[in-house]
Amino acid sequence: MKVHQMIGELLYSESMLVKKGNILFIKTNGPSSAVWGELTSTCSGEKGISGTVIWGATRDINFVSENNYPVFAKETIPNAGNALGLGKVNIPIKISETPEIIIKNGDFIFGDKSGVVHVPQELFL
Repeated sequence: MKVHQMIGELLYSESMLVKKGNILFIKTNGPSSAVWGELTSTCSGEKGISGTVIWGATRDINFVSENNYPVFAKETIPNAGNALGLGKVNIPIKISETPEIIIKNGDFIFGDKSGVVHVPQELFL
């Protein structure tokens, strides 16, 4: 998923695009505002999503760090973005130019307290 400011209603709609067992990878653009926090972590955990990686910011860090739902983000800030509902889902996400790193559906993501590792799916083919 790539979002401009905020996730919108992806986790709350009946036709939820993120399925049980998936890892949600979010890249934000624009001014720094948190797109993830307590409510989205709680909802995602209840729906069986395995974790969230944010190429951007999260908030509510006390809850997020103590909750059983894994969240990894580049930064933490207190302010939330506007719920604009903008963004695209199920698209390749370029997070680096040099070296070129593109996150794609089906890639493997592993994370712990030390950080996150991305393994492209084609390495296993």
